[in-house]
Amino acid sequence: MWAVTIADWRFPNKKSGATHTVNGKTQDPIEYVKSVTNGYGAMSIIDTVGNKGSIGQAMAMAHAGGKLSVLGFGHLYEPVDAPYSDALFRNLTIHTGVVNVAAYMRTLLPLVESEQIDPSVIFTDTLPLAEAKKGYDLMMSRTAGTVKVALKP
Repeated sequence: MWAVTIADWRFPNKKSGATHTVNGKTQDPIEYVKSVTNGYGAMSIIDTVGNKGSIGQAMAMAHAGGKLSVLGFGHLYEPVDAPYSDALFRNLTIHTGVVNVAAYMRTLLPLVESEQIDPSVIFTDTLPLAEAKKGYDLMMSRTAGTVKVALKP
């Protein structure tokens, strides 16, 4: 059984939970996951992109019997080309949905306030609250390298 946490190369911070990082622009992430798990694949994958290619990649990284959580919203804007028959025969469990913020806020907010968790590692941009629409546009297009935008009141 393998326990591997892999983060996007832009966020290799241990406080974000990263144990391994891979730059998908210079290295095949599927091959990388297979290499660090001796060919088995990961038992749990969280796809926070959710676009046409990422779901298929996440499925290819998973070990037979593994779990895939799809949290990204990209699939709402374009058709998903995912090999679901492969998922069926490999016994993958796929969970989708939006995070229930209210269910976790009371537990997580004190951890952020006490600096036990540092969510700032995921923010690539900070904008005033009045520019929220611009922030969402930047996250959607990703043309400026934007991943997540922090909005300051």
